[in-house]
Amino acid sequence: IDKSGLPGKFKAWIYQHGVLPRLLWPLSVYEVPTSTVEALEKSISQFLRRWLGLPRSLSSIALYGHSTKLHLPLSGLSEEFKVTRSREVLMYRDSRDIKVTAAGILVKTRRKWQAQEAVTKAEVRLRHKTLVGSVATGRAGFGCFPRPRYDLAHGKERRRLIQDKIRAEVEEERYTKMAGMSKQGAWTRWEQVDPRRITWAELWKAEPFRIKFLVQSVYDVLPSPANLHIWGLADTPECKLCQKRGKLESSRGGA
Repeated sequence: IDKSGLPGKFKAWIYQHGVLPRLLWPLSVYEVPTSTVEALEKSISQFLRRWLGLPRSLSSIALYGHSTKLHLPLSGLSEEFKVTRSREVLMYRDSRDIKVTAAGILVKTRRKWQAQEAVTKAEVRLRHKTLVGSVATGRAGFGCFPRPRYDLAHGKERRRLIQDKIRAEVEEERYTKMAGMSKQGAWTRWEQVDPRRITWAELWKAEPFRIKFLVQSVYDVLPSPANLHIWGLADTPECKLCQKRGKLESSRGGA
């Protein structure tokens, strides 16, 4: 894919809809440790940054995050791997075939992350959420945002709730890591800023440099005077126009 003459966004689309599903099948069949999956995701992230014209210093959370201010239509291999293995645990445990449930099949994922423990933890959190009940969100009253209850769900709906909770736990880890980044995680402190979700239709129509500028501006990795000074590409962090420290606003003003 990398050596083909296709534009970068076409290569990213091939990864999302072609490469990722084909990778998940052998990862779900064989006993692959989570560290190996994370190493594969790291290599994939390098290619995605290159295809989309993004800097190498950009965190992979910007590519796969769901709770970020800018959501790209890409899925992380580690997240899909955990959801797939957890789904496998539920299929064996909740199968209608008595022989399958009594076989005691274990889904092995080594020690760093275990699918059975993840499913158990997700169920505990869902039961706790059921005990807490509905809570008010913002200025809306009780019951304005109804959500399915775990204790009333059965079959496919219950499995979907567990998988969504596992995705939420992965996203919590991403948000925690991003909040610890002073520059790329500055968006976590933005208030009254609505998140934006970029679809594939928007990605097809937009110019490559527009998407590149949008991502870099959200995560503060534009070549501003301050960033160039940090990267060792400029002698001073001062802006040549205002004679002050050149931050993100200087790059947008110069553009």
